[in-house]
Amino acid sequence: AMLAEGAAQVVGIDLKPELVMHARRRYALPNVRFEAMDCEAMGLAPGSFEAVVCDELIEHLSDYRAFMNEAQRVLAPGGVFVCATTNAGIGFTSADGSPMNRNHHREFGPRRFRRELEQRYHHVRLFSECLRPRTAKYVLHDRARWVERVLVGLGVKHKIPIGWRNFIRERMTGVKVQDLIDEGFEIVEGARSDSLYLIGMGIKA
Repeated sequence: AMLAEGAAQVVGIDLKPELVMHARRRYALPNVRFEAMDCEAMGLAPGSFEAVVCDELIEHLSDYRAFMNEAQRVLAPGGVFVCATTNAGIGFTSADGSPMNRNHHREFGPRRFRRELEQRYHHVRLFSECLRPRTAKYVLHDRARWVERVLVGLGVKHKIPIGWRNFIRERMTGVKVQDLIDEGFEIVEGARSDSLYLIGMGIKA
């Protein structure tokens, strides 16, 4: 719906039909279409889009390269690929280097992220979603991160209601979630090690 504010037509896809139905009800607009579809094998015509946008997706995919190849396939020449993903630099990893987040198959640092983009696109640029002071205190607080790491390692983090998790973190850090919303964030060009998310952009030849 946000993309539709500046685009003639938008197609949103998700693997789960129930989420697609929710999106159709909640974001019904004349220039938006929602379809149940596997992003690793899209039923979309080659070269039919001017842009492909994905946000916090590739870390969740068992075969992220299949999706990235599909995105390249459906883009027209000169089309833009925009992809945001969590920064591996501030994630939690197991002893073997794999993400501790049970929903992530892999996480990307700037070097690996850029390499994947440059294999498919020209004029690749990386951006960082930077943490402002209160957000940095909330996210990177040593004791709060230790507790979060324990919960992630035990596999119980997402079994605890988010309201309770936010309350505990607010008490530990002295920063309220509303403070983060009020503070916002800044996106700057380049890859910063302390960024919460990395954003990559490339152009199809």
